[in-house]
Parts: sequence; structure tokens; C-alpha cells
Amino acid sequence: MDKLSGKNITVFFSPAHYIPWFSPFKTIVTVHDLSYLFFPNEFLKKDLYQLRNWTKYALKKACHIIAVSKTTKKDIVKEYSVPDEKISVVYNGYDPSTSLRMSNLQTNIKPYFLYVGTIQPRKNLSTLIKAFSRFHAKHPSFKLIIAGKKGWLYDSIFLQVSQMQMTESIIFPGYVSDSEKIKLYQEATAYILPSFYEGFGIPILEAMSHKCPVISSFSSSLPEIGGEACLYFDPNSVNDLLDKMELIISDKTLVKDLIEKGIKRIDSFSWKATGKRTLEVLLPVNNQMKEAQNSLASHPMQTWEWGEARTAMGVEVIKIQSDGKLYQMTIHPIPHTPYSIGYIPRSEMPTQSALTRLHEFGKKNNVIF
Repeated sequence: MDKLSGKNITVFFSPAHYIPWFSPFKTIVTVHDLSYLFFPNEFLKKDLYQLRNWTKYALKKACHIIAVSKTTKKDIVKEYSVPDEKISVVYNGYDPSTSLRMSNLQTNIKPYFLYVGTIQPRKNLSTLIKAFSRFHAKHPSFKLIIAGKKGWLYDSIFLQVSQMQMTESIIFPGYVSDSEKIKLYQEATAYILPSFYEGFGIPILEAMSHKCPVISSFSSSLPEIGGEACLYFDPNSVNDLLDKMELIISDKTLVKDLIEKGIKRIDSFSWKATGKRTLEVLLPVNNQMKEAQNSLASHPMQTWEWGEARTAMGVEVIKIQSDGKLYQMTIHPIPHTPYSIGYIPRSEMPTQSALTRLHEFGKKNNVIF
């Protein structure tokens, strides 16, 4: 923040949960999901500590919040009691041009159902594995590919596959490159996303862009993102997922319809639209701060001697202190705040640390440092 203080900056935008602890600028923060609140056991202690404390601070201090889905917005309002009007929904974007990439990956295991994502319990892979096991009993030629990096508590998932004696039919290729992932989407019978919770669900759009029909759990943000272009199931019902898998292989008209709707659906999530909507959130704050700067520019800061300040008639004077000592801070970031300020020059060169204290006093006529 020290490097930014001398710049003519009006808004600090953070695209992922965190904002600086001390910022002389108005801040806007994007929050993607609150999975750390709903599934705390799936996070490392240090990551959980950061997410809990830093996100809470960001939601409190930011002048506005961007949520990547209506679901995330609803969760923020409920869990943190943030006013509804303080949050705007701006969907993530997706670039379908990645479908032009080619891969030399040879699967040679068709037909198969596909899951792409982190391997961890909240992705509800246990339900997927159980449903596929029953499906495989009737259709032994099918495989299930679970592609992605190992997440927190992944051991239980591999153990389940081993105990069900499905290691030959359920394949874990590990992390796959973008081009390999595209090849998997293109050749899959269907992509299945069984998650209990997703803040957005980008794999749905990835699958759609590669003409892969999608079976998704009807939970969190997934129906919001998939719209009418997905086949949904109850994430707590193995039988419901099994029925949807059977439907995919038996109804070619349905598959064709899902693919066509999917191609149209991804048009609603362009990065151009995301950028436009983000600017619509940023600009009002930017304009407000510029007006404040112009107002301050037309009314230069006053400099008083201590005695003059104490006897100034009709002037509200605040002395900012901490443990009886004056805060040390520089003056150069002050014109970027919406305050009318007077100050007394001191012998020591100060830092920015006290600037945030201005917000504790509300809008005052004059402040002494």
C-alpha cells in the first residue's frame, strides 16, 4: 500500500476475498464462496484461519462486495448479516475459445462418465461412486474417470473404490492439463458434477463448451449456472443419480437437446459481460471519491500552530492518539480521503497507519495529527 499512496487512486479492487488491513482507499472485494464455513474439516488450519478472519474483515470494511453468484450473495447475507444492498452479483466469465485446443491424449476406454475437479469429500464423490457401481453392474463396458488433484481428506474416496472392488472400472488419472481435459470432455458420455456446494461451478460451462451433456446435483449455485441445460439430481440420492445416468444412455433426443442448450448457455457468461458488470460496480465509488477529491482541491488544507488550533472558533478539532502517543503518519495520502482536514506539522515524519482511524470518527471538519 505504501507504493500506491502517492498515486491518484480512488478505489482498491480485490478479486479474491482479501483486502489490505490498512488502506487509505475505498475498497471493493469479490467473494467466491463460503465453503470454509460449511466444510471446515476440509481446510488446513492456517488456510481456515485466514479465510475466516480475513474474509470477515473484508466484508466488514469493504464499501461494496461482489459475489460470483446469487447463492454466494445469499450465504454472505445469512452468515455475516451483511445488508443485501451492499452486495452485487457479478458472474464469473468463461472463454469458450479454449475448445479450439487439441490434445494427443488417447483414452481408449470409451464409453465413460467423467468427473473433473478436486478430489475431496464435499464434492460428493461417494454418491457418484455408489451410483456408478450400480450402473456398472448393468453396463459393464462403462468406466468412470475421476480426474483432478487430490484435495483434503481424499484417502476415504480411494478407500471406498478399493473396498467396492471397482479399481479396474473407476480410473484416477490425477491432474490433467487443459488440452487433456478438453479431450476427456469431448469423448465422455456425460460430465457429472455431484457437489454438495459450489460458489459458481465453472466445470459445468467447460463441459457445455465441448458439447458434453451435463448431469449436475441440484444444490447451491449449480442450477443457477446450468439453467435448463443440465440434467439435475438430488445430491443425497444415489438412486436419483443412477436414474439420470440411465436416461443419458437411453434418450438420444434428450442428449441432443442438452448439448444444444449448453452451447447457448455459455453465451451468458462471457468475460466481456463480467468486465462490464464489474465496472458498473466500481464506477459509482470511483466517481464519489473523485468528487470528494475535487472538493478538497478547491478547499486547501489548513495548517495551524497548536495554539491556533486550540482556540479556532467554530472548528471541530480531533487529536488522534494511541496509548497517549500521537500516531505517526504522512500527509500525502490525506487528500484522497473524503474529509475536510486541518493538521499541525510535527517534527517526526509519519506513516499511513492512522489514516484508517478517520473512519471511526465519521466525517469531521478538521483532524489534527
